[in-house]
Formats: sequence, C-alpha cells, structure tokens
Amino acid sequence: MSRSRIRPSVPALGRQSAVSAELLREIVDPHGRHALVRTGGAQNSRAQNTRDWARVIVASIARGVLATVLGLAFYAAAPAVIGWHPTTEMTASMMPRIRTGDVVVSVPVAAEAMQVGKVILFDDPDHPGKLRLHRFVEWGDGGMLRTAGDANAQPDSTPVHPSAVWGVGMLRVPWVGLPILWIREGQWLFVALVSAGLTLLIGLTGLDRRLRTRAQDPAAGPPDTPPRARPAWPFRAGAAAAATLFVAGSLVSFGPTPAAMAAGFTGTTVNPTSRFTAGTVPLATGLTCADNTDGRTVTIGWTYSGTVVPDSFDVLNGNQVVASTTTGSATSAVVTTNAILSLFPSYTLTVRANITANTAWSSTSTSTTSVKLTGLLLSPVRCNT
Repeated sequence: MSRSRIRPSVPALGRQSAVSAELLREIVDPHGRHALVRTGGAQNSRAQNTRDWARVIVASIARGVLATVLGLAFYAAAPAVIGWHPTTEMTASMMPRIRTGDVVVSVPVAAEAMQVGKVILFDDPDHPGKLRLHRFVEWGDGGMLRTAGDANAQPDSTPVHPSAVWGVGMLRVPWVGLPILWIREGQWLFVALVSAGLTLLIGLTGLDRRLRTRAQDPAAGPPDTPPRARPAWPFRAGAAAAATLFVAGSLVSFGPTPAAMAAGFTGTTVNPTSRFTAGTVPLATGLTCADNTDGRTVTIGWTYSGTVVPDSFDVLNGNQVVASTTTGSATSAVVTTNAILSLFPSYTLTVRANITANTAWSSTSTSTTSVKLTGLLLSPVRCNT
C-alpha cells in the first residue's frame, strides 16, 4: 500500500506566513513604535519619537527643579533637629553677603570660642523679643561684643553681652525664606505665583508617565493606548499645595532675624560733675502725596521737628528705598515708577530719617501715605486718593 503525502492548501500556507510575520514583528518591535502605515508611517513614527523625547526632557527638568526647591527647604529646616538655629533674613542690613530672604543656620558655640569677623545671631538689645543677625566686629569694654551690619557704615549703637548670643552663622541657604518674607509683608500675589509655579512643576513631572508605565509593563500596548490610571487634577493641586506648605511651614516657625532700624535706648544718668541724656531720632510726621504735572511721578512731603538735622531722608515701600534726599533739610522727595518695581497696584509709603548717613541710627515714621500704579509695570505712579 503506497503512502500519499497531503500537501497543505494555499490558504493554509498564507495563514502560517501571516502568523510567522506577526510573531516576528512582536519579537523585533513589541511596542509597535516602528510600524509603518500607508500614509506617512515613517514621518508619524519620527514625530511620535520627538514628542516622547520632549515629554521626557520637560518632565525631567521639572522634577529636577522641584527636587532642588524642596531640597533647599529641607536643607534649611533640618538643622533645627540637632539644635541649630535656622533664621530668615528680613532686611538688607547684611548685604551683599546675606540677602533678604536667605536662611542662615547658626551653630551654638561657647562665649570663649566666638571670633571677631564671624556673623552671629543674638537677642536684639534694641527690640526685646526679636533677634538680630550681624557681624561681630570687636570686643568692647567689660567683655561686651560690638556688632555691625555689613551694609551699615557705623557699628550698632548697643553692645551685646555674650550670653545673648544664640550661635555663629555657619550655613546660608539662598532665597528659601522669600515666601516667609512675602507672607509677613502681605505680598500675597508673590505667594500665589509661587504656589502656581509649584503646581505647574508637579503637573509637568507627569508628562512622561505613559512612557514610564509602558517601559515597566511591556504588555501595556502601543503608544496611543491610554494609561491605565492617571491621578485626578485635584490630587495634583493638593500635592502642589502640600509642597507650598512644606516650603513655607518648614521655615515660618523659625521666625525672622530683623535688623534694628533705630538706636532704641533712652535715659538719663547723673553724677556729681555731669549730666547727659542719650539722643534719639525724631519721627517724620504729616506725610502727604501730590501728583506732579508730568503725569508720571508724585512728590512725597513730610514734616520734621527734630533738633538735630538728619543727614538724609529715605522714602520707603516696606524695606525698599524708592526715593532719597541728599540733605537733611529737605522735606519732600519725588517718587518715580522705576523706584517701584512690583506687581501690586498700590503701595503704602513711609519716611525714614537717617543720622550719620546710614541706617544704624535712624527712625521710620508711623505716619504713612499711599500711591498706586495706573497700569502695569513701568506705568505712571499716582497718589492713591
């Protein structure tokens, strides 16, 4: 009996070839990234790869910036765990070495270990309950310390006892305390911008989520397959709010380190041969605002009745000097738009009287006046009436 060989039919061979080709494609390109379609398949594939790389780059940059911000906040706050003292610089008295909004970490040291030239944190002798961060410049009589701000031409008027020193500055973390400064000064727009920026960064970190999910799960399907689970927008907004609170809350408990704006001691002493009284700087009063004929500037006026003529006056927007006089006999100053670079529509101004041409011995008025911008930045400034 002869054997007969049964040959597969043509359709069967076609099915086997199709299965083999499909298996080969699955092995060579499991994600289907290089699959060509009849209309522009190669171009679509290259465009998809470009978009994927852009997502990866943007998401990586966002994660790096976010990690840097949170890392700086942690770097500034963590030393408190071991007894060090992080404090936020709130004034410009230590410029340019320490800027407004920097966080300085001070390390407790023994009195005999303090060295001239070091930046120290100590109880403010002129403002009880507050701290001051100035440089130790020399030893005074009776073992007292003489201090000065780097930006001040004269030393501080009141010496400091070594027991009032909290520590020596050892670490400066730049900019991290700016949210604290803005919160204390009521600059809520800047706080909102920081919150929005953190929200945007957190949103950008998820741009490559689909690619990372697919890399971990090869069975996730082709690139156009929607991700299996994506966090809802409220979750991301909550994460941004948490990040903002972490940056601000981790620092706010440490408080500011304001520099003294006046020599705060007054009093009288008597001995058999002489009598003297410590001098003070009177306040400027009766602040006024007048629009100028140029339509872009205003003139701030004031009254000063002190017996000692100051060397100069400064018009202040918070801690920012927006106008100055060259003599202490002047009773007005012109404020221009360029002197107020901010995003807020109105500003409350004060006047500071300076003795010895610096802020080491000065007084800031309790009387105020208000101005406003009539448009965006670099727009005319007018009296807020």
